Amino acid sequence: MNALKLSVNKKIPFKKFALEVFKSDEEIPEDVQLLLIQLNSIQPCLNSKNDLLVVLKSMKINVANPATGRIKKFDFEEEKNYRPFLDKRIGQEVDASSLGDEFKGYILKITGGCDKDGFPMMTGVATNNRVRLLLDGRNGCYKPLRNGERRRKTVRGAIVAGDISVLNTVVVKKGEGEIEGVTNDALPMRAGPKRASHIRKLFNLSQKDDVKKFVIRREVAKKHPKEGKSTKRSKAPKIQRLVTPRRLQHKAQKLEAKKLHKLAMLKEAKRYAAILNRYKVLKAHGMKVVSFADTDAVFKQNKAGSKKAASKGKKVNSKKTGKK
Repeated sequence: MNALKLSVNKKIPFKKFALEVFKSDEEIPEDVQLLLIQLNSIQPCLNSKNDLLVVLKSMKINVANPATGRIKKFDFEEEKNYRPFLDKRIGQEVDASSLGDEFKGYILKITGGCDKDGFPMMTGVATNNRVRLLLDGRNGCYKPLRNGERRRKTVRGAIVAGDISVLNTVVVKKGEGEIEGVTNDALPMRAGPKRASHIRKLFNLSQKDDVKKFVIRREVAKKHPKEGKSTKRSKAPKIQRLVTPRRLQHKAQKLEAKKLHKLAMLKEAKRYAAILNRYKVLKAHGMKVVSFADTDAVFKQNKAGSKKAASKGKKVNSKKTGKK
């Protein structure tokens, strides 16, 4: 006992203090040995072996309630409180009655968490310890800087273990009582919906109703830089995907331009095919064509079907054979 008081008063490093608590290296548990380096910088003032295990085996649980938009962190020091969450996977639902009387009847869904070193839990990894995986950013736990970049990262499995420090949960079923800061006070939304279809769905509007009248506005206080007086004004979001006469006009113009472009391309394709056909005919009759672009001019001057072109072709053949 005197040794413990001495270590607390003088703030001996955590390694020496743990040795004095457990008397030897062999008695120190494995999870304590893994965390000696991390807790050495903290140097907590502990008076007993139980206090040491409380620091190492405590778990924080974040409870979120989508109905109210609130989230609160609860710290549990005893393992019996969070024991039902152990060996459960991400996505499983757990009865939270063991967390306390205020959680009686509540059902929480596990959404994630991280261990005492900050490594996050990853969905789909069927293990309760750390693994090194080659991640591409599609399944979380890594955000690539470039497209197609991959990197090997250390993540935790999707199974909850005893060395998880923070566990994230969501309220699936509400229990008998209210939880302070989670279910009793609703957090209003800062802004309403922006998309036109979402506004119609919220207020049950038809396509003929004017959506602009139902936009949720909010008051904003703006302070004058010189006078120092603040004036209040209402601010509304810009409605997205709103069908207006101007938008319909632009759409009709785009369709008309697309149609004209298609006709022009067909006309150009026909012209190109005609030029190519003439070029082949001239080459077949031995006509001299400087370039493909001069095909029209050559074809007009020397028609392939004229007598002059035919006689010229016969003279060329007679010169080659030597016959008159």
